[in-house]
Amino acid sequence: MDAALEEKFRQALKTIGKSYNIKATTPIVCKMIDLANGDSESVDNWHYLADIFGPKVPAEVGVMLANIVKKMKDRRDITDKNRWQVLEYLAADWLAK
Repeated sequence: MDAALEEKFRQALKTIGKSYNIKATTPIVCKMIDLANGDSESVDNWHYLADIFGPKVPAEVGVMLANIVKKMKDRRDITDKNRWQVLEYLAADWLAK
């Protein structure tokens, strides 16, 4: 395997591992196969955000979401255990328009 291709593979492993919070190489490769095959089923009624948005969002969107999470935690609308609910609140507000 040439060095450039090996480095590209290592970066893909890091990206998928980080996106899906997977630490071991074999499960990362399995997830890569699932993604290549279009398999993105929910597990225990939970979805990975990376299946919806991809492995990352633009920096300004990340900053905006982090600010919303902080403000909602400060107001005690959410806690560390339900930070995901920020997306639920944002979606409900948008759908109510």
